Amino acid sequence: MNKLKKIIKLRKLTNFSILICKKSLEKNKFNIKKSFKYLIKKENKKYNILLKKKIKLNNGLVYSSINKKKNIGIILKINTESDYIINNNFFKKFLIKINKIIFKKKIKNKNKLLKNKNIKNEILKNIIRFKENIIISKFYYFKDDYINYYNHYNYKITSIVSFKLKNKIYNKKIIKNISNIIAIYIIIKNLNIKLKYINKYFLSKKILLDNNFIKKIKLNKNEYLKYFKNNIYINNYKLLNL
Repeated sequence: MNKLKKIIKLRKLTNFSILICKKSLEKNKFNIKKSFKYLIKKENKKYNILLKKKIKLNNGLVYSSINKKKNIGIILKINTESDYIINNNFFKKFLIKINKIIFKKKIKNKNKLLKNKNIKNEILKNIIRFKENIIISKFYYFKDDYINYYNHYNYKITSIVSFKLKNKIYNKKIIKNISNIIAIYIIIKNLNIKLKYINKYFLSKKILLDNNFIKKIKLNKNEYLKYFKNNIYINNYKLLNL
């Protein structure tokens, strides 16, 4: 890789000017990794000053995700100074990296999350890149037989639902469909029901009379009731707004 390509690559990684990237590479014999670390160390003072400032972080997003096995789920609330960065590709990659770290390291609480070196580095990288403060203000962890979620398109509201499966043999398409529609319905109706009543709610006449809900489930009322009673039990759920 020639020098110009290295300068461009470091520029993309850090969002610093071409001149700063060039100087950093020159000091570090055009080693990209060393140059990147050098810039981070250099910016640490600015970063610490930024963290000490009492800035209102009213923007950002709430975001749910699940692992490949669909038995572990998380919700993150990330606050930022402005909303423009959440649609940036670097910020989207930042979210993906954080999720991978959480699932790989089996992080179950906020304290461990914030102490994780890789996550701290990812946050620092993006603070430097966007030149504004970013914090993970809330973190929820779920583990169950089956989990599904729904992120609203603007990432200002999210929901997650975890299920105990009564039978080991179950129809994957039906459970996927029911769990997804329940997660969506929780957001649509802004449900805030006590956990001990949530299963009764989704078996109630109120649900059965809601045509939109039944249509989306793609089962008739009796099929839905029978499947729900015989196969699944909502064990936990969470609705979170920004």
